Amino acid sequence: KLKAFCCGWEQSTRWRDPHRRDMVHARGAAIALLVVIAPTCAQPNCLDGDAAGCLADEESSLLALHRQQREAGSLGMQGVECPGSPGTFCDGNQCCPGTEASGYHTFPCPTADASFDGCEMSPSRPSGQVECPGSPGTFCEGNQCCPGTHSSDNKTFPCPTAEASFVGCEGGHEELVSALLGAMSREEKYRFIRGTGWKNGTYETLPGYYIGEAGLHEKFGIPSLNMEDNGQGFRTVAESIIGNVTSWPVTLAVASSWSESDTQRFGVALGQEFRIKGANGLLGPGVNVARVARCGRNAEYISGEEPYLGARLVVPYVIGVQSQKVLAVVKHYINNNQEDHRDTVDAIVDNRTEWEVYYPPFQAAVNAGVGVVMCSYNLVNGVHACGNPDTLLTDLKDKMGFEGWVQSDWWAVHSFVAEQGVDQEMPGDSTP
Repeated sequence: KLKAFCCGWEQSTRWRDPHRRDMVHARGAAIALLVVIAPTCAQPNCLDGDAAGCLADEESSLLALHRQQREAGSLGMQGVECPGSPGTFCDGNQCCPGTEASGYHTFPCPTADASFDGCEMSPSRPSGQVECPGSPGTFCEGNQCCPGTHSSDNKTFPCPTAEASFVGCEGGHEELVSALLGAMSREEKYRFIRGTGWKNGTYETLPGYYIGEAGLHEKFGIPSLNMEDNGQGFRTVAESIIGNVTSWPVTLAVASSWSESDTQRFGVALGQEFRIKGANGLLGPGVNVARVARCGRNAEYISGEEPYLGARLVVPYVIGVQSQKVLAVVKHYINNNQEDHRDTVDAIVDNRTEWEVYYPPFQAAVNAGVGVVMCSYNLVNGVHACGNPDTLLTDLKDKMGFEGWVQSDWWAVHSFVAEQGVDQEMPGDSTP
């Protein structure tokens, strides 16, 4: 099962792959459901520096703060220029970035087919509405019901943009998830399995992209996954946003307060800033228990040297961040205790030590409802952590009961096989 905790919408689903013998974690559409499912549009005052009314959707990236836009033709094709977006080109069935004239909704490329309906606005779609999964040409908005489909056992189900508390249909969010999975193409699901937005083979993102992006320009009202570093503040990715980013204390300094209430206040504040800047995923907290004094990331970890402290403080942190409709990503799972040779170091740890010393902060994060777990670069008992079925499948998903998805650290995947436990490869380009 996968549970959605963002936007206050809690639901679970599995995806039956006809090419597998058993049920596997839904890697595409279900990941989308773990993102903010009711997209809103960036307002003009967001561009003017007024954060109060600046909300998030896939086009209101952090780089809107300095007036850069994501290119629809990110694969290098030129095509025609998108109206209202000088220098941004599209070709065929692609979406153009939202503009003031379109109410900041994405819209079809001028050369798109008349039947293309993959953007937030289209000739056949009423403004503000999304298509009901499995019912082409039928649209809904907010707390309305969609017609039943074969995938939903013919039960009506909530509109994809309905509030979490809406219960006015024959079916609930389980039926909505089933309908979405049944209506989405394999390609649309795959967009959430692998990240995008980096210059291939480099450490640079493309203009207008977050550190982690997936699922761009999906239909049914599903926004993209916009994830940004990190657990101790919004990453300053460009000189032009320096004046718009808060410099917070390092996480270890917050942990030294020994205060659960203050840690939750910290999480809430982080979530608010990330949300205002268009991110719906925060790449933190780091909870590894310090074992190497010179580890370059010790200051980032909320546990310090004490797993009990980490287990107590990660709960209010996660609750605080996710109360702002931003997914928390607990990391780095597991035994990531040094930066030197981090891709090749092998942590040899017996099972009892894992459960008594290193797992408790992660178990606590799972109990708090964390949406995502990030696996680490290092090896654990001879197997890379991002691809270790013992730690990911047996311990994390089965014994701890984790119901979200496992995301790789950037370029940490060595073998992307479902049976090894990784659900999403990031950032999606080749290793620099």
